Amino acid sequence: MAALRRVYLQHAPGYHAKRLRRQHLALLAADARAAGASLREIAERFLGPGDWPGDGEHRKSLARRLVATGSLLCRAGPAAVLESWPGEAG
Repeated sequence: MAALRRVYLQHAPGYHAKRLRRQHLALLAADARAAGASLREIAERFLGPGDWPGDGEHRKSLARRLVATGSLLCRAGPAAVLESWPGEAG
């Protein structure tokens, strides 16, 4: 992922770099959840410090969505990440 990130940042700065960062966080969150981390631990580690679960369970929902996205990316395989690169789909 680190090598892909370096290449990606050189060729797709801005919005696409943010998307890759989000995908990377999602994969890390899914790995943490699979290793037994709670949603609260995931939120603290990947979203930073804050109130738990947050207003309207906002932070809990964000952590849950990160884990779900990461799980989906794992099931879809590397193509799911690579297809989001500009000009690389198809």
